[in-house]
Amino acid sequence: MGERLMQTTPSLLNPSNYITYQALKRQEHEICVAIEIYLAEKCARIHYADLMDNLPSHLASKDSLLAWLNDKVVKGQLVRKGIISLYKQERSEDFEYGVWKPINFPLFVKYAAEKLTNKGFVNSRKLAETYNRSFQDAVWLSKASAVMGLKLLEELHKHGQLRSVTAKAILDMNERSRELLEKTLVLSAERQETMIFRFNICAIYNGTLKSSTNSNGKRNCNGTASMKSIDFTNVQAGH
Repeated sequence: MGERLMQTTPSLLNPSNYITYQALKRQEHEICVAIEIYLAEKCARIHYADLMDNLPSHLASKDSLLAWLNDKVVKGQLVRKGIISLYKQERSEDFEYGVWKPINFPLFVKYAAEKLTNKGFVNSRKLAETYNRSFQDAVWLSKASAVMGLKLLEELHKHGQLRSVTAKAILDMNERSRELLEKTLVLSAERQETMIFRFNICAIYNGTLKSSTNSNGKRNCNGTASMKSIDFTNVQAGH
């Protein structure tokens, strides 16, 4: 380890080389931060489909790509490491002290392409050919790169491997928006189920619920009536 540091770090006995080295390191850091923020701004979306939509059927799908990027876990057990996990494991040179260097994003895309077009990795000659065809399509590659960028950033952020505060904030905001939308959809579905339930109860026990009379003298079921308003003693089986 000490020998490696001596090879990569200029000696303090040579100020000129030391200053040049520090300047280059600062420049590299600034470039990495800029790229990281750029990726976060361009890739952050609530739905991955927003990044990868309207694809021809002969090209690889978004769901297929996501499945291979992610680890495969069955019943809590890791069955297969995903491309992102393998990339972090096999390409340690793309990281510095455990923090990713965004300047290497093209290398990550290339790494993913090598895996996905390898029939031994995807366990299917047909699927490997599909990915080979997909990576040669400029439009598909552009959209897939955005999905790969977002998934990679999210995974790295989860493990504290990003360097930009701004990029982290963008990803945090995107995740909160995603969670809020999911909660809203759940509440909406629950309300819809409640309305359907009330409607069905109203239809089944018509005449036993509280009702109101409209201008035509017809009785309308009050959909807001509670279960307490039903007199089950008057309900016959099968009605």
